[in-house]
Amino acid sequence: MAKSASPAASYADHRRAVKDAADKLPPLVVLTGAETYLADAALTLLRARFREKFPALTETVFYGDGKGTPSQGTQSRTLSAVNAELSGGNLFGGEKLVIFRRAQSELFPVKISDAADRALREFAAYWQAPADGVFGVVEVEKINAARSVGKGLANAAVVPCPQLANPSRDLDDWTRQTAQAQGKTLSRDAVDLLCRCHGGDLRALADEIEKCALYLGDEAAEITAEVAAKFLPDGQDFNRFGLTNALERRNRAEALRYARLLTDGARDEKGKWKGGADAANATLAMVASRFEQLARARLGDGGDVAARLKLSPWLADKIAEAARNFSPAQIAAALEIIAAEIHASHATGADAEFSLDKVVAAICRN
Repeated sequence: MAKSASPAASYADHRRAVKDAADKLPPLVVLTGAETYLADAALTLLRARFREKFPALTETVFYGDGKGTPSQGTQSRTLSAVNAELSGGNLFGGEKLVIFRRAQSELFPVKISDAADRALREFAAYWQAPADGVFGVVEVEKINAARSVGKGLANAAVVPCPQLANPSRDLDDWTRQTAQAQGKTLSRDAVDLLCRCHGGDLRALADEIEKCALYLGDEAAEITAEVAAKFLPDGQDFNRFGLTNALERRNRAEALRYARLLTDGARDEKGKWKGGADAANATLAMVASRFEQLARARLGDGGDVAARLKLSPWLADKIAEAARNFSPAQIAAALEIIAAEIHASHATGADAEFSLDKVVAAICRN
C-alpha cells in the first residue's frame, strides 16, 4: 500500500523513487512530502520524460489550494473538474497527462460534505482501473491510507519529497549534486558556508550555486567559500566563517582582522546595520558556541562524533579535526576566558570589542 513520506525518508530514497518513476512512467505518480522544491524538480523531470515518450501528449494542470498562478494549460478547479478531465476522452487523440498540484486539502479534507465524499470516491475508483493512455501526477503532503482516496492510491508510484534537515548528510548530498548539475564541485568550506547562511532552503541554495557557477564560467571547476561569499547579502556570514577558521588554526592576525570586519558592521534581524558592542557580543556568543562544539568533540568518550554533535558527518569530522589543534586543557582555558569576557561585557558594561580582542589573543596564544 502507498504510504506517505515519513521523517525517515531520505534524499537517497527520493532520488531512487524519481528515477524509477521516470524510467517506468506508471499510470499514477504521487509526490508526497513537505519539500516543494524536490516535488517541483521531480515533476519537471516526469513531464520531460512523458513528452519524450509520447509526442502527442496533452497536459492539464490543476491546483487544489487555489494558490497556483494560472497560465496556458493551467487551471484552478475543483476535484469534480479533475474527475471530469480524467474520465473524458482526449479530443486531440494521443495520451493525456493530468497533474493535480497542492491537492492535500482537496483529497484529504478535514471535513467532508456529501458532495465532496462522492467526488473523492469517484477519484479513488478511477485510479483502481485507469483508462489506457491517461496518466496522473498528484502532489500531497501526506497520504491518509485509511481514507477512500488513500486506498485508491494504493497502486501508485510514491515519490517521497522530504524536507532536508540542516545539517544532515542528505542536505550535503543534495548540495553537491546540485553543483554537479551545473558542472561544478563544492569545497567543504563552501558547503558549510552556504548551509550556514541558507539552512535547508533548497531554492535559496540552488540560486546561490547557480550564481557561483555562472560567475566561474569555464575558469574553474570548484566553487570555494571565497566564491560563495561574493553573493551573500552582506558578507558577514563569510566573516564569521573566517573568524572561526582562524581561531581553530590559532592565527591571531587573521582572527583579529575578521573580528574587526564583524564589529565594524552587521545586519540585525530587520536588515538594518548595527555594529560596535552589539556585533561584538554576538560574535562572542558565536565563538563560545564553536568552542563548546570543539570541547564535545575533543573531550568526548569516543564513538560517533557526528551523533554526539548532532551534525552531518563531514562537518563533525571538520570540527573534530580542528579540535585536535588544542589540548583538553587549552579548550577548557578558552571556554573559561570566553565565559569571563561575556560576563564582563553584559554584567559590568565592559567594552565588548575589547573583550573580543582579549578572547582572540588568549586563544591564539594558548
